[in-house]
Amino acid sequence: LPAAVSPAAPSFVCQHLDRPMVWQDQWLAHENGARGVLSVTGVVAEPGDAAVAYGTLFGPAAVSAGHGCVEVDVGGATVRLTTPGGLSRLYPGLPALPDHPPPWLSGMRLAVENLATTAVALDARGVPYFRDGGRILRVPPEMACGVVVEFAEI
Repeated sequence: LPAAVSPAAPSFVCQHLDRPMVWQDQWLAHENGARGVLSVTGVVAEPGDAAVAYGTLFGPAAVSAGHGCVEVDVGGATVRLTTPGGLSRLYPGLPALPDHPPPWLSGMRLAVENLATTAVALDARGVPYFRDGGRILRVPPEMACGVVVEFAEI
């Protein structure tokens, strides 16, 4: 998609016509308990301007403001848009966050059924994480190729 349509990150659209080719059992079970993507967070200079573009793509009803960012319902997941200064509000407890010129992707939130299972898997691999209340674990960007990976109990 052109950058004017998807300003937070280069994007494309595809459709899987043969579900068994993509949804294979060996790819669906993860030791960390991940069940799916809940959200992806993009850092942009002007979240309001980006929201207008995504509102054109997904419909105005898909766009809302909250949690220190603009959120776009993309059908089963959310794209969160914030400014570089807004990152610390989205990721409390992480001492050092990347500082790149926008646009860039800062993180993703994965759904898990049981955070205890996720914590055991991360501990077994020596992966540090921060707890945000009782429902989210955050892996810092230096441990996840430069992005924050969050695990959220659903």
